[in-house]
Amino acid sequence: GACVPQRCGNGGPCLVFASSAFKPGGEIGGLAGGDALCQSLADAAGLSGTYQAWLSAGDQSPSNRFTNRRKAGPYELIPNADDGGNPPPTVAASFADLTACDADSGECLRRPIDRNEFGVAVGTRCVWTGTLPDGSVNTTPDPGVGEDRTC
Repeated sequence: GACVPQRCGNGGPCLVFASSAFKPGGEIGGLAGGDALCQSLADAAGLSGTYQAWLSAGDQSPSNRFTNRRKAGPYELIPNADDGGNPPPTVAASFADLTACDADSGECLRRPIDRNEFGVAVGTRCVWTGTLPDGSVNTTPDPGVGEDRTC
């Protein structure tokens, strides 16, 4: 899944990454386990800040459990050599941008979250998050529909 730092909007960009660790949903340990996994991966990669998993459960979701949403952004990928010394690609300019989809194109992000915590390209993959594109809880998840799938 995607991991998002909580230092963003407080003097730095929001760095996002696709987890390099793969765990079935029952092995994550809920929201606390997902957050702990994201934080441990960020720590191992030398990333500063507090990271949370883009997961929802019960009545908790990124839209209500992530703090500082109004100041957050821009959301950027982890830098790597492909950036050629330039800033890393921007995924979304703000939390509002992160949770909005373009009605015409159906695109929800400016760039897919396709780098892990070390900046290594991992390609686009889909993960079940229990979260709708607007960052709220999917109260009627249906794996066949894929509306709570983040790719």
